[in-house]
Amino acid sequence: MKKTPEEIQEEKELHPNWYNGTYMSPEHPLAFMGYIIAEPQSYMKPDTYRLCPRCKGHGGWILTYDAYGEGRPFRQLCSVCNGQGWQALKYLCTSEDGIHNFVFDEKLGNCYNQYKCTICDATKKIDSSD
Repeated sequence: MKKTPEEIQEEKELHPNWYNGTYMSPEHPLAFMGYIIAEPQSYMKPDTYRLCPRCKGHGGWILTYDAYGEGRPFRQLCSVCNGQGWQALKYLCTSEDGIHNFVFDEKLGNCYNQYKCTICDATKKIDSSD
């Protein structure tokens, strides 16, 4: 499955939306290889949750193949649904795809920061301390 740098560069030029820098994006056709679509949890009512628009219900995707040896890919959990594969409708952004675009807004304390969506002005506060 390992590709040469030339093959990867050619693929990036043919399909620019398949890669985000050096890593595969969720739009890559092989990004969900080995993933299954997550079943909704018992508390998730059909009228209050939907499949995550970024990971399409898988909870994450593969960034690079064979990163830790053959058959051992580098994976990423989805930041939109926190790896659940489902997104609560009450937390949707007003953008077309429902995905927030959070950027740093304000430092609230040591390792405690506020981020604001550039689309709908929603905020979230994150404590990154250990």
